[in-house]
Amino acid sequence: MKFIDKWKLILNSYSSVMKEISMYGSSQVIIQGSSFLAITMVSRYLGPTNLGLYSFAQSYMSTSLVIIGGFDFFYSWQLAKSTDRHNVVKNYLLQKLSVMTIILLPAIIFAYISFPKDVFYLSLATFIPIIFYPFTAFWTYAQIDKRAKLVSVAGSTAAITSLIIKAVLVYIHAPLIAFAFMAGFDLIIGSLLVAIVFLSTKYWRSLLT
Repeated sequence: MKFIDKWKLILNSYSSVMKEISMYGSSQVIIQGSSFLAITMVSRYLGPTNLGLYSFAQSYMSTSLVIIGGFDFFYSWQLAKSTDRHNVVKNYLLQKLSVMTIILLPAIIFAYISFPKDVFYLSLATFIPIIFYPFTAFWTYAQIDKRAKLVSVAGSTAAITSLIIKAVLVYIHAPLIAFAFMAGFDLIIGSLLVAIVFLSTKYWRSLLT
């Protein structure tokens, strides 16, 4: 009987893992497919010159966030081993906001001094949505807490939403700066959706106030 019970436990565990993997896998198909369609559509609309400026502004933003990426890795490690994950999330939000201020302000000042005026405005547009980047803490928490369904649905919804917005921008012949803004918005939309789900509960709202 012990042998049978042990195998039942293994099979149940295997079934749970496969369910999570299938959720993540399905989500990645939607995310990658939407991203490919968006890149193709935006590239054709912008043309070589504007696409180059758009890519430069996006790269400058990504370079400025490299140090924050290391901070995210440390936070993931802290969150995984902690027995009080809720307070870790709270502290991380405050710490990341401070770190971002220290990093992004010099990056913006450097862009203002060094870049042509139009390129500076494009770079600034990519940085504006990054104000909400600390909310990626909720995304990491959801992953560590094994919220596969939440992460998958949020990721898929974010990708489809981004694709629809970019299609609308192309349709209305939006200026380049609107696409630069979307480059930053793409980084935080999924995390914002997860944060909204958590903050819709009284417990999380009381914890962060």
